[in-house]
Amino acid sequence: MRILDLGCGKRKYQSKNLKDEVIGVDVDKNSQADVIHNLDKFPYPFQNNEFDLVYASHILEHLDNPVFFLKKSEE
Repeated sequence: MRILDLGCGKRKYQSKNLKDEVIGVDVDKNSQADVIHNLDKFPYPFQNNEFDLVYASHILEHLDNPVFFLKKSEE
């Protein structure tokens, strides 16, 4: 399974399944992110349907427009 961890910070999501691939995204260059990207900027640098699961913990309060983020996530 491919997992996208949005706003991973210094603790990227750890899957219990060692076969899973976790890609972390964060704006902070000192994070564990595999991809440095501002989560307020769309589009994100990924293809549609590239991930099986999106993990986004404790990021809404850091976004400029969390409602827009949630609407874009539905697309």
